[in-house]
Amino acid sequence: MKLRRENQVPRTKFQGRLEVRFLKFGSWILVLGISWFMVVALTGCGHKEEKSSAKVYDIKGKIMAIRPDKEGVTLDHEDIPGLMKGMKMEFLVEDARILEGLQVGDQVQGKLKVESGSQMITELKKR
Repeated sequence: MKLRRENQVPRTKFQGRLEVRFLKFGSWILVLGISWFMVVALTGCGHKEEKSSAKVYDIKGKIMAIRPDKEGVTLDHEDIPGLMKGMKMEFLVEDARILEGLQVGDQVQGKLKVESGSQMITELKKR
């Protein structure tokens, strides 16, 4: 026979089983909660990478200078509708091969990618 303390209330078998079931249920809720959190976190991360806010614009102009390292080109470009008025400015190029065969004075047209405030020429050919 078990000794019990004076202020301890005696338990029935049903109360003991109920506590065990509740503990098992609580454990499952915890496991499901953690699993749900991980699924949401992982799918959320992947989704952000796929989503792109880049916009591509047509650009036309005249080559004024080509950087010696072939990483940039200065264009006197026409208006770029929805982006800016025509002006003379330097743009970075996505790949140095874009500038192969081009030289100062050439009339060109191409694509300008704008993403997160940065602008980059992705395509440039003689007109």
